[in-house]
Amino acid sequence: MREFTVAAGEAGQRLDKYLKRLLPAAESSFLYRMLRKKNITRNGAKADGAEHVEEGDVIRLFFSEETFFKFAGQTGEERQKAADDLAAYEKARKRLFGMRIVFETEDVCVLYKPAGILSQKAGAADLTANEWFVGTLLAAGKVTERSLSSFTPSVANRLDRNTEGLLLAGKTLKGSRLLSRCLRERTIQKNYQMAVCGVLEHEGLVESYLVKDEKTNTVRLFAAPREGAVPIRTRLTKGPVSKSGKYSLVEADLITGKTHQLRAQLAFLGHPILGDPKYGNAGANRALHLPRQLLVCSRVVFPVLPEEPSLSGRTVEIPLPSAYTRVLGE
Repeated sequence: MREFTVAAGEAGQRLDKYLKRLLPAAESSFLYRMLRKKNITRNGAKADGAEHVEEGDVIRLFFSEETFFKFAGQTGEERQKAADDLAAYEKARKRLFGMRIVFETEDVCVLYKPAGILSQKAGAADLTANEWFVGTLLAAGKVTERSLSSFTPSVANRLDRNTEGLLLAGKTLKGSRLLSRCLRERTIQKNYQMAVCGVLEHEGLVESYLVKDEKTNTVRLFAAPREGAVPIRTRLTKGPVSKSGKYSLVEADLITGKTHQLRAQLAFLGHPILGDPKYGNAGANRALHLPRQLLVCSRVVFPVLPEEPSLSGRTVEIPLPSAYTRVLGE
């Protein structure tokens, strides 16, 4: 007999899905047959597989050791991948300096990501905020190596490598599903602060049309619709102006979220983001000695969520980094 206790990160999924992750080589028909015969039980009782498991549920498998290892076994390639993943989680936790958890509930985290770190993998060898997050939960004992085989916590959205600020991450299956739904429905407000050339003349909703060039990983904007272009929308608010009047801060609420949207849209409006190497003003960047773009996701606001009182209507915010206030003194 084998006994497993459902961890927090595994809760919320159907029992048959939990069993399939526990016994990946087993056919569904075999699992349902074992459930009918009470060779698999939940909390000592018969189950049909459609139940949703909860944290602390005890799942017992009345199998021979030979049967268990037959259906739970991994190939050598799968075992190596799992070992490589664990090594990457620990390496990211130790090497990605500046990453931190800003806010946390049982199911969701809001992370701070410094500029220069990828949110999620672009290549197999990348160490990203995603690996840091899992490594940090492992080190704190909030997930285990075994629980990762049935659910892996992950970052739910992305920031460009050189954009700093707040990232959303699901600690549990429940949290990941909640964030996915809110992001899909665009009910989470993400607020950005930027230091730009000049002073914004027109506040409010800005609409443009974006075409992405996959070969150069750049985008072009147009004022009117055209073939192949997708509409983008941003709400802009004017902020403080520098002493010289050459620079200012701009606050943005993303209504759509496309590649390089803010960087390209501010440049299209004649107010490129300071420090931006792709769409920015090279002369201003050199004059201010800026090694990176001054673009930060500084605030997220969760919608009203009656089912999640710890998150409902919650605002999570970080102070404006010193580089932005320094520009105002210029």
